[in-house]
Amino acid sequence: MENQRSVTAKDIFNCLCQLGVVEGDTIFVHSQIFSIGEIKGGTSSSTICNIIYSSFRKAVGLTGTIVVPTFTTNIARSGGVFDLDKSPSDTGILTEYIRLLTGSYRSIHPINSVSANGPNAETICENLASTNYGAETAFDRMLSLDVKVINFGFSSRWSNSFHHHAETVLGLPYLYNKLLNITTKVNGIIYQSPMFASLRYLDFEVSNDLTAFDQYLVKNDLIKIERLGRSWLSLIPGRLYYDEAIKKLKNDPWYFLAAPPRFRLGEIPYDGAPDLNLKTN
Repeated sequence: MENQRSVTAKDIFNCLCQLGVVEGDTIFVHSQIFSIGEIKGGTSSSTICNIIYSSFRKAVGLTGTIVVPTFTTNIARSGGVFDLDKSPSDTGILTEYIRLLTGSYRSIHPINSVSANGPNAETICENLASTNYGAETAFDRMLSLDVKVINFGFSSRWSNSFHHHAETVLGLPYLYNKLLNITTKVNGIIYQSPMFASLRYLDFEVSNDLTAFDQYLVKNDLIKIERLGRSWLSLIPGRLYYDEAIKKLKNDPWYFLAAPPRFRLGEIPYDGAPDLNLKTN
């Protein structure tokens, strides 16, 4: 495909097929749609999203499920209320478009919700744990459904949110469970269950760097990549990505960081030996 010409709905569909998307798939899509370039017929944000979504829907069929991150990290930073039905997604216009589609479900989490449309949407989004990653979360459910993870429009990023799930499952010490002071509303009513999140400590110079993992995935042909317009689409099975992340983290718990955390002895989580005088039952 020439990079200069408009991308068509057929181009997107063909690219998805080349990557291995088939009818009945559950797919999880990270998107950066404007890096693709001009999309033919896309005269507005709404029509662009409709063309892209329709191409995905054609690829997975009516028996497939399309999932997107509808994160609201701005609420975590600045405070406010998370309204399951009204709070817009921070993760791009395509995710907001899918969130608002008839029949879409959204998981209850004030920072890291996902929205899904299709037969598996309810399974992915309903009756979950009150945290963002780990057992009985949307990410756990997607893995059980053999999700395929697609990065749409990224030129050099092949990683995805499932490495956070792997970090949480392994209980890595640069993470902690934060009890969230964020009011959550469902159907206009305040949600009474406490909500929490697996987050990185802020004061030990913990900085993400997934460059090595991205390069590893490409070098070992674990990820499929196809050119689309001025950018790329990539696909990797979620279970494969997760298993490779677990393998890397078991060998080096700082693998996804720019440098080892600068923990301080005597401070949590590096707070020395347990109190030997502490009585236990």
